[in-house]
Amino acid sequence: MRVRRVGMALSSCALLIAVSLIAVSGCKSSNEKVEFDWLTVEPIDLDRPVPETLPELLDYSRLPELEVHYPDSRETVEPDEFPYTCIGQLLVYYPDGTVGQSTAFLVAPAHILTVADVFVGPDGEREYSHAVFTPGLTGATMPFGSAKVVEAAVPEKYIKEVNLRPCNVAVAVLDKRIGVTAGYFAFESIDPHVNTGVPVTTAGYARDTGASTMVQARGRFERYGYPGLWWNDLDADIGQNGSPVWIQRGDQPVVIAMLTRGEGRHSQAIGPAYDHEEMLDAIREWIADNPCKTAGDPE
Repeated sequence: MRVRRVGMALSSCALLIAVSLIAVSGCKSSNEKVEFDWLTVEPIDLDRPVPETLPELLDYSRLPELEVHYPDSRETVEPDEFPYTCIGQLLVYYPDGTVGQSTAFLVAPAHILTVADVFVGPDGEREYSHAVFTPGLTGATMPFGSAKVVEAAVPEKYIKEVNLRPCNVAVAVLDKRIGVTAGYFAFESIDPHVNTGVPVTTAGYARDTGASTMVQARGRFERYGYPGLWWNDLDADIGQNGSPVWIQRGDQPVVIAMLTRGEGRHSQAIGPAYDHEEMLDAIREWIADNPCKTAGDPE
């Protein structure tokens, strides 16, 4: 893996919100049992071939802004080794001809996690033409090829309460088990009350450094805030929405959160929280109930 510093920092302050895979279910207090329901979001043109080239124009209007703070702590990364090979660019093609971009990451051979924003419009509408995931993308080089999203699911509460912050997550099944060669992350919950200050890393594809260039940032979880939210100091720009946030367990990277949106200097993570295991269980159950049914292992 080759790493180099990103250039000039953006001048504005930033607050990122990282959506945890677990405490995303922090839609209710820890005293309540969380009834977690998914709503399916299917492509309307699944049979469209995967484009051989990247679109020249990308639309970020569906994504909340992410910002970096001077000095920019991000570095560019050559995603040629695990776990960076598990992270990819997600392009979502909409019926009006626009193309949205976010980051997504593999958590199983044929399943990814990303933000719900790319599949759900600001008014709660659920419609997209097709979506393509490319792990380990570097410029025009696609070392593992691409896979199409067959079906995605977002929390029902996110749509009913329109963009409810703690539920901004989507899980999707792909048309091939691309993670057999690219690899995939383990993910879990940690106790926020005893893990303040834990070092974390994030990586993804940012608009300001080129949508096909991976950047990473390192930081720490600073404190636990709103139920299911972590504050951290990770720099990111729009397009990195959906990037994994992970800790190291020895040699094993373990995802505990996901970047979503920014509102100031620091970052927030939805979860990880020991009292919000429902989201963790819900994701794993959805993956088990929605296996890859079309192609076999990638060529």
